[in-house]
Amino acid sequence: CASFRFALPSEDQVLGLPVGKHIFLCATVNDKLCMRAYTPTSTVDVVGYFDLVIKVYFKGVHPKFPNGGQMSQHLDSL
Repeated sequence: CASFRFALPSEDQVLGLPVGKHIFLCATVNDKLCMRAYTPTSTVDVVGYFDLVIKVYFKGVHPKFPNGGQMSQHLDSL
């Protein structure tokens, strides 16, 4: 697993997402839109950013998923 910190649009903004809720991250991966839901691990009152803990599924590791996780590999490359 890897920890990722994302800045919010303004330094005084809070995500305000209650426990158990999720956000969607979108990215263009290999010329296709990829969208995944993640639950933030930071507390609801943290100002200016939010954290996600994501398991990175690498290509070629599991025979059932030969390409791995597109979004997790994309985030790991940032």
